[in-house]
Amino acid sequence: MERRYASPLLIALAIVAVLAGSVYLYWTIFRGVPELPEPEMPTVSPPREVPPPPPPQLELPDLAASDAFVRSLVEGLSSHPRLAAWLVNDHLVERFVAVVDNVARGESPRVHVPFLAPEAGFAVEQEDGHPVIAEESFRRYDLLAAAVASLDTDGAVRLYRDLAPLFEEAYAELGNPGSFELALVAAIDRLLAVEVPEGEVELSERIDAYAFADARLERLSPAAKHLLRLGPYNAHEVQTKLRTFKTALALTRPPGE
Repeated sequence: MERRYASPLLIALAIVAVLAGSVYLYWTIFRGVPELPEPEMPTVSPPREVPPPPPPQLELPDLAASDAFVRSLVEGLSSHPRLAAWLVNDHLVERFVAVVDNVARGESPRVHVPFLAPEAGFAVEQEDGHPVIAEESFRRYDLLAAAVASLDTDGAVRLYRDLAPLFEEAYAELGNPGSFELALVAAIDRLLAVEVPEGEVELSERIDAYAFADARLERLSPAAKHLLRLGPYNAHEVQTKLRTFKTALALTRPPGE
């Protein structure tokens, strides 16, 4: 997003610099030249501004029959093959809403997205006699992080706004009060608050599993631990996309909300 706005920003700075330079030259070189009276210009009424017509309201299908409709819209956000594979699943709106609800609460959304589980198993290696997460464990999530990073942010926000009534309906069906968008922002904030450790992550071995040796990491919510398992690079990629999406979402929030 920063790169996207770099060109207009530089152009604006250049215009300011040119204007400032022009003023400086005028007062240092041409201040001795008498000013000529400005010719009188006829008064012209400014053109009346006509507000643009509102965009047409998207006709949404019933929630129970929305998969094909949603699938056709999401396919335009990215050409990444992994995204297309995810879209073959059913109940897309309901899954998305359930995942957001789980993450907002700090819970694991694993049950709703079993197709995101990596094919390779969790790998550990020894470092100075201590178990640490092996690099290949992080690499299992490279495609997932790349698919998330490939999403067009502005398109994703427009799609979210178009489908908002379906999201709200699915959220209400879970028995939740309030707005789904508040839950979405809470879920994003929860993941953005995770401080992803750089370098090796030491583990402690238990009877049937591993735990984080760092007590601070082990106390994190299940949702936060899912993010840590992506590895530093992939986790930062996901956090960057979430951050830009949240910013764009706030900028497009309807007046009065």
